[in-house]
Amino acid sequence: PVLLRSLLVLARTRRGRRSDAGGVLAGLLAESEAANSSVFLLGASPEVIYSLRDCLAAIRPGLRLAGICDGDFAGPVSAAIVTHIRRAKPNVVIVDFSTSRFEEFRRNHASCFAGASLVNLPGAFAALLETMGEPRRGRRWGAVGRLALQVRAASRFAFILLRQFARERWGFSGAR
Repeated sequence: PVLLRSLLVLARTRRGRRSDAGGVLAGLLAESEAANSSVFLLGASPEVIYSLRDCLAAIRPGLRLAGICDGDFAGPVSAAIVTHIRRAKPNVVIVDFSTSRFEEFRRNHASCFAGASLVNLPGAFAALLETMGEPRRGRRWGAVGRLALQVRAASRFAFILLRQFARERWGFSGAR
């Protein structure tokens, strides 16, 4: 059911009907939670993705969030990010990229997620936050706040990669 819904969502967004991106995302997350499917969220700015993660943890405690990664980087998606997503083993990968960036991502990496539904909902993460009444973080401090959030996001991602390396190399499971 989640795969079918994902394909329908993808077809709808390709035709340009994005007016209710937040509502479509909310429905997809509710369906994923009901089906006990794991979800990986990729894209948006660090403040949006971390706010969304926190809100989802509070309002959808049954949702299996396999992981998150912001889309605040230049150029194509790196191999490290693809490996991080693949190791999380999500059933659904929901992406918040522009259509052209998503098409490049899909062309280059869709085969890495053979068992997962790959869905692009441009602007949906921020739209869902707005419908939940959650203000975006980091706006008060301007460039300094954005830099601090980017450093925080980069350090979290580096820690995740280090933990995965330790698991593979030494069998370290780490308390989480």
